[in-house]
Amino acid sequence: MPALQNKGTILVTGASGYLAVHVIEAFLNDGFGVRGTVRSSAKGDYLVNQFKDKPFKYVIVPDMQTVS
Repeated sequence: MPALQNKGTILVTGASGYLAVHVIEAFLNDGFGVRGTVRSSAKGDYLVNQFKDKPFKYVIVPDMQTVS
C-alpha cells in the first residue's frame, strides 16, 4: 500500500487506555492529527497536557449504551 500523501486526522477510541496512548503518540509523531474519545473531560485534559503542541483533540463519549 502506498504511503498517504495528505495526512489527515485519525480517530482513536478509548484514547485514555494504555495501548491507545502509544498508538496516538505514534500517529502524532508520524504527522497525523488525532481525535480521541474519552469518558470524561479530566481524562481528555490529561491527554491534551501529555501531547502538548501536537494536533490532539478529544470528544467525550460518557457511555455508548445510553447514546441514542
